[in-house]
Amino acid sequence: VDLAGAANLRSGRVRLVGFPSASSTLVPHLLSGMRERHPGVAVQYTESEPPEAIELVMSGDADVALVFAYPGERGATHHPDPPRGLSATDLFIDPLFVLMSREHPLADLPHLPLEDLEDDPWIAGCPRCSTHLVRACEDAGYAPNVVYETDNFSATVGMVAADLGIALVPRLALGTTLLPPNVVVKKLASEITRTISVVVPSDKRSLPAVAALTDAIAAIDGMIWRIRAAADHPERTHNARRLTHDERRYDVTPG
Repeated sequence: VDLAGAANLRSGRVRLVGFPSASSTLVPHLLSGMRERHPGVAVQYTESEPPEAIELVMSGDADVALVFAYPGERGATHHPDPPRGLSATDLFIDPLFVLMSREHPLADLPHLPLEDLEDDPWIAGCPRCSTHLVRACEDAGYAPNVVYETDNFSATVGMVAADLGIALVPRLALGTTLLPPNVVVKKLASEITRTISVVVPSDKRSLPAVAALTDAIAAIDGMIWRIRAAADHPERTHNARRLTHDERRYDVTPG
């Protein structure tokens, strides 16, 4: 990290890498705040999925990574021993929802049991998201019929709107998306979540520009996008659990 003069945060550079749904939500909010509070610190941003983002941090090609992980995954954020030299802090719990056409026979249900979607064609996303979809459906007793795969969220929405299939999507991805009127967002009867975390090399945590960025990340209010702070909720040990009455107030209105 180029930290010439950064002791007073008058200058400096820090390299951030993050995943796609963070690029349109968390990251613009973060960069705007950094520009306001620390105008002399240049933040460079690159988009990458979590495995590649962690590799960039480990190799020294990035200083800070925003990543996500699903319950049961081994990795920087959900394993008791993160990769050597990295420090990971959980930030938010991001619930997943089903996107489906308003014409779907189950579109009027207030909460969807995942086991009731066995006969539906699925539209899957990134490889890790697809793996989690398969695992979640297997826990519900079946192997999902994945007919389309795309990392493009707009393409996913378009396919759902055309009634080509249904999709499992995180709340954060919906944060800046205007859905067509014939697409509905449905809550699952048993909540499925992912955890959003920040990963930093342990030996860089105290560097002024890196510390300023990680402090700004920690200060983000996730309720802007209606995702919950990880510190406010117990660590998930299963892929799914029953929603409580109080937690439902954070979720979308059915339909």
